[in-house]
Amino acid sequence: MEKYISVADAKSCALARHSDPIIRSAIYGVLDDTPAAEVAPMVPGRWDPSSSYYGFRCCSVCGGTIQFDDDDVWPFCPRCGHPMEVEPQ
Repeated sequence: MEKYISVADAKSCALARHSDPIIRSAIYGVLDDTPAAEVAPMVPGRWDPSSSYYGFRCCSVCGGTIQFDDDDVWPFCPRCGHPMEVEPQ
């Protein structure tokens, strides 16, 4: 899985770790010249308990149906891997 970072955070890290202005300038140049990826923030899915079968819930992202025990809490969908909102107990 790819990891996306904030350029401003990367520059702050370079500023904190490197006192040499030439090294900092080189790092800043690489960061500024790197094309940006179009990413959207991850929005958690949710378990839909309104399934027609008792004990089953449906993933709001992939539509996969998972059987739950009463005490089960799945923080992600085991079918698509999407993180889920976990209701506080």
